Amino acid sequence: MVMQITRDGLIAGMAAIEGEFRDLLKTGKQAVGLLPGDYAAGQFLNPDSMNQRGLYGTSAALLALSRANPDDDRNEHITGILRYLGHREKAERRLVRGPGEKAALQARLVAEVRTAFKCADLLYALSAAPLADGRDRLSRKLVERIEIARNPSGGWPGDLARQNVDQVATAAVVRARNAAGLHTDPKDVALIREVATDPDSDLPVRVLSLLVLLELPGTVPGADDLLTEFLTQLDPSVRAESFHEFPLVNHHEEVGVPWQLYLLCCAARHNPALLTSDHRLQSLLRDILEALKTKEGYVYSYRQPRKRSTRTYGILMDTLWQVQSALAGVPLPQPPALRRGPRLRNWVQALSWTGLTAAAGLAGLSLWGWAQGEEGPLGSVGGNVAATALLAFLGFLVRRVWGR
Repeated sequence: MVMQITRDGLIAGMAAIEGEFRDLLKTGKQAVGLLPGDYAAGQFLNPDSMNQRGLYGTSAALLALSRANPDDDRNEHITGILRYLGHREKAERRLVRGPGEKAALQARLVAEVRTAFKCADLLYALSAAPLADGRDRLSRKLVERIEIARNPSGGWPGDLARQNVDQVATAAVVRARNAAGLHTDPKDVALIREVATDPDSDLPVRVLSLLVLLELPGTVPGADDLLTEFLTQLDPSVRAESFHEFPLVNHHEEVGVPWQLYLLCCAARHNPALLTSDHRLQSLLRDILEALKTKEGYVYSYRQPRKRSTRTYGILMDTLWQVQSALAGVPLPQPPALRRGPRLRNWVQALSWTGLTAAAGLAGLSLWGWAQGEEGPLGSVGGNVAATALLAFLGFLVRRVWGR
């Protein structure tokens, strides 16, 4: 039986994710050597954290904490993350030792500023963050870097130093820019819509593209049909994501596309009632909330090693936040056994009166047969009276249970 969604369950799941990130920022191995008050994150949550910090992990930490309920501790962490991002290159250079490490760091820093997906993740997280010192300055620098890389005919590459158009990068960048309150060029919207409606395109890319369209201002023609189509291809018994490969500098990189989580966001955006009525979406949410209670956490079984990814957990937090926000105005359903309606009420009343009428009729016939001295079923007063009492009791019980 699929677990019914409860707001308490969603809040508990979000609190678990928030707690993981707070613990990582305070005690993770990646914090060793950072200046007091600086916070950053790497690829994995505790206890698998490494002495490594990156934009994916740090952006995920910023996004997760920004979606959490505000308090002094959360605000301190957000301020510390923004401080680290503001002087990240200087902070990282201070921690390396030897020419080999310095050369590797330089290559990594160059690659990061050229990766469209890392820039998009960070801009999206900054757009969710509360106003704090350095936030707007970081956002402006990212927007400038992204705008320079846009193709004149629309779209963005995965490597911001190239001129090609990457479908996934375009969707990720447009989503981040929209979150930052920037206008989207109709050419970019047309590119994303073309992918979302193309049955020959990969499902994960189509789901992400639909989510971007739903987050943009205005309506999305055909969104109902697209969402229905995507749901028919959903297998909630398997945690699925896709990996998108793109060229970067002189090699290739991969970025995860957790399309099942994006599909939940699509439903939250377009038709929140599906979150409480569609068994596939409910199964996805149940899997997330139950996994967050376990020691292993929410991990993809085919990922090796099976460690909890900070980026995945950041997207999880954003997904639960969107679901909770969407359900704020939607009455959560009662369990099926308690759900009532006029048709069911009429049926119960008819059943109750039928039982009482049958009991009275059987009692009358039995007494008449006994008075006539007849042998057989009608003359068996004891058995008939017992049956009469049973029917009457059942009729009374049905009405009593319904009343409660």
